Amino acid sequence: MTKLKEVFSSNTLIEAVLKYIENQYGLKINELNTDKVFDLIYKNHISDLGFDEEVLEVVDRQISDFLFNNESYFFRYPAQLELILNHCKNNLAPTIVSFGCSNGQEAYSISMYLKESGLNPTIVGVDIDEQAVENAKTGIYSPYSLQKLPEKFAKYFSTLDNKKFILANEIKNNVNFYKLNILKDDIGKILPDQKADIVLMNNILIYMNKKTIDYVIEKIANILKPDGILLTTEEGYSIKTFQNFLKSDKTNNCKFYTKPNLEEIAPMEYRELFEIKIDKENTEFDYESLKIKQEETTIEDAKRYFNKNNFLNAIAISYNILKNDPLNDEALIIISESFYKLGFNSEAKKWLKTYLIINSNKEEKIERYLNLCLKTKDFFEYIRILKKKIALLNKKDDIIRLREILNKVGLNAEELHYNM
Repeated sequence: MTKLKEVFSSNTLIEAVLKYIENQYGLKINELNTDKVFDLIYKNHISDLGFDEEVLEVVDRQISDFLFNNESYFFRYPAQLELILNHCKNNLAPTIVSFGCSNGQEAYSISMYLKESGLNPTIVGVDIDEQAVENAKTGIYSPYSLQKLPEKFAKYFSTLDNKKFILANEIKNNVNFYKLNILKDDIGKILPDQKADIVLMNNILIYMNKKTIDYVIEKIANILKPDGILLTTEEGYSIKTFQNFLKSDKTNNCKFYTKPNLEEIAPMEYRELFEIKIDKENTEFDYESLKIKQEETTIEDAKRYFNKNNFLNAIAISYNILKNDPLNDEALIIISESFYKLGFNSEAKKWLKTYLIINSNKEEKIERYLNLCLKTKDFFEYIRILKKKIALLNKKDDIIRLREILNKVGLNAEELHYNM
């Protein structure tokens, strides 16, 4: 049996449990939850188990009870509901995800509110607590949960013999609930087309450490559709990470984040890339010589040729795809990598730059682009992109590289105010 102490190299049980909670659930470790871990250990007699895997099983079973607050009630954030309705005016069947859904009050509030306006949403509630998810599926609630329920929505509840209330099936049928760990599990698998129009993350980020927030927000940005919105409670709007992936906005005293629609902003901000205009005099490559077979026009065809080292055919197919779909990230990577393999560094750099506009957080591709800048002796572009990478990831090695390249081209590093 694997020993917990060996896994985490910890000297004490409390250290091991804290590290496990931080790694598995991405939670901030502070004095308050350290005290709660002490309570968990002694109330469940974990100290009697030693450093065995049984400890982790107890922690997993109890995690939500001592770290998360599952108390909630219907219509807790009415301003968010109004914003959701306004956002869905031109979308009668939106997909909405409620993370940290607790016992389902938030998801069902959305279902009721949108039904009254004639919408037919697909709503997904997600929580790490299995018991909370099971409670949500029943749709049974205490009077506490209905304390802020507007009178017009009382018609959707029936009274049970035990003085609790059960929600009508017509509201419950629009909502599906899943137990899911946002850190470990694939979010897209629970969504139609793996995308969402609206995501809510109320009262979640406050529990997470910075590293976890960075990772989670990137995952959320990836599942949002263009122009999709992310709603979170007030503590979320001071987190810098959002700025790397989403655009902040505010309406009717309700703050939110929007995923930029690249189909709209690319023609304005990156017209020369979006329209794929080829400068025949300055290009390294003769694009007019490209030919493709009529039946070979898909990204899978391009991948197949690339894997066979037939880079010209991979370029031809990718280029044809990009003329119709300029933001196809797979085609952008294939055409860039194919040019790189053939030694056309300037062409490889051009297409990779377009990819980075769409996926600016991909460190591996940023590094490839920086390498191409050096190969083509485009030092000022190298400096510009490296500065953006430092702002995004704040790595000491990159700061050192920036100083070195600035010295090489004769600029003053101190003017940029980067501290070692």
